[in-house]
Amino acid sequence: MTSIAPAPEPTAELVEVRRLAGSTWRASDARFPEGHPYRIVADLQRVDGYVLVVWRGSGAGWAAFPHLPAALRAVRLTCLGRPVHALIA
Repeated sequence: MTSIAPAPEPTAELVEVRRLAGSTWRASDARFPEGHPYRIVADLQRVDGYVLVVWRGSGAGWAAFPHLPAALRAVRLTCLGRPVHALIA
């Protein structure tokens, strides 16, 4: 019987998080240099008991999460889902 190993958890080094204001952060894909159009992934803001994530770039839109760790996990998974060719473009 073949066993399928679970996918590895994304590492913290994949995403850089910088506080913009009291309850607002910017999440960036650390694999891209400053100024690269794919670097900024999302802006996060704590609002009324949840964390609002506003996606930047081609995945524009928004999502709400119950707490910051869940929002950051979604950001990491978004970074992992980016095509490899975007890293070398």
